[in-house]
Amino acid sequence: MLIWWYWLIFVTSSVIVFSLGMVIAPNLVQEKLFDAMFFSSAQMQTILSNAAVSYILFTYRVLGAVMVGWMISLLFILAGSFRQGQREGWYAIAGSIAVWFLLDSGVSISVGYWQNAVFNV
Repeated sequence: MLIWWYWLIFVTSSVIVFSLGMVIAPNLVQEKLFDAMFFSSAQMQTILSNAAVSYILFTYRVLGAVMVGWMISLLFILAGSFRQGQREGWYAIAGSIAVWFLLDSGVSISVGYWQNAVFNV
């Protein structure tokens, strides 16, 4: 069971690093990942207006900040109640991940951005 704890620590820490990239270097994240994933081109910034690109970068930064906050909360749960074997720790982690996955993937599929749902998996 300890292997799962280490795996969750690794994944949570990785999401923190990725999310900090969204806050600190949103251009890089957009250009190298999201544009290629959603638009099949890393050059979408040349097609969109400056105002649109600016707003997209703003939303990446806000999303990154929210993700960092969520992952830090999960790290504290992992280090505390989850590691101690308390059922509430497992519920907190499984519940928050399940709700995020279902909502994010469901919205992504319903509006035609199935690539994000695949990325979530």
